[in-house]
Amino acid sequence: MKMKKLFVALVLLVGITAMGFSQEAGSKGVYAAAEYSFSEFFPINFGLKVGIEKVYGHIGFACDPFADSSFERNFDLVAGVGSILPITGAFFFNPEILLYGNFKENQSHFSLVPYFGFNIAGGLSLLFGPSVTWSRVTEQYSLRDPSFAIMEETYSSNNNAERNSIVIAARAALRLRF
Repeated sequence: MKMKKLFVALVLLVGITAMGFSQEAGSKGVYAAAEYSFSEFFPINFGLKVGIEKVYGHIGFACDPFADSSFERNFDLVAGVGSILPITGAFFFNPEILLYGNFKENQSHFSLVPYFGFNIAGGLSLLFGPSVTWSRVTEQYSLRDPSFAIMEETYSSNNNAERNSIVIAARAALRLRF
């Protein structure tokens, strides 16, 4: 139940970010982009980013069509916040905090991704970066296995009623600003 409340709060924050900042957005310009990315848990991630470059909201979905389990287990909703910090004309630093939620199994992933990006042309950007993800599942469900990982540490608590893992991996994304 805590995870659902946290996810709803993060979605509200994304919504406020997308709708808000009107005074600064009017003077600085609105940031809006669509993104495809792959992560250690989901090879297919689509998201929309709206706000201003200093702080934007992210909302999207992630899925793993190659997993051997049901559709509900392989599909997560994603919400988060990020910021774009220019380094040079074409390069930028883009830290993001993302929450993946699967309400069918009460499983969640909380990720910190410090992307480094390169503006290719015409609003198209390529991003790469390491990721640190905390995964948590309760009740009778098992933790999702990452497709790849640099390091993975798994532990249980509350007499195995809750299982957790910390995964360090890498991510890449292709983003189109419009």
